[in-house]
Amino acid sequence: MAAENNQGGNAATNSGYGVAVDVGTSSIWSRLMDLAAGDVLDTLVVPNPQQQHGADIASRLGLASEDPKIRAMLHAEVISTLNESIERLCSDAGVSRAEVTEITAVGNSAM
Repeated sequence: MAAENNQGGNAATNSGYGVAVDVGTSSIWSRLMDLAAGDVLDTLVVPNPQQQHGADIASRLGLASEDPKIRAMLHAEVISTLNESIERLCSDAGVSRAEVTEITAVGNSAM
């Protein structure tokens, strides 16, 4: 029986790299993983840029529910931060972004 990696899949069939993301209220955590080995290659924690719109989720939800432009801006800020984080993780590890074959994100559903 083949060993299983941390992603729950068969280590022999997974290849490339993956990024695990946790979008939190104040920080966004990203981890670059070697899918074949199941190893964490690097971790990056950056501030959640949405903080400038309110320190808590309720404040941000209030703004987003009142104005579709603010809702789109909050979304764009997180996406931009994720893209920058992935680029930095890959660069630091000497991995091409094209080799990232999986991204998994978690967070509060409001985020």
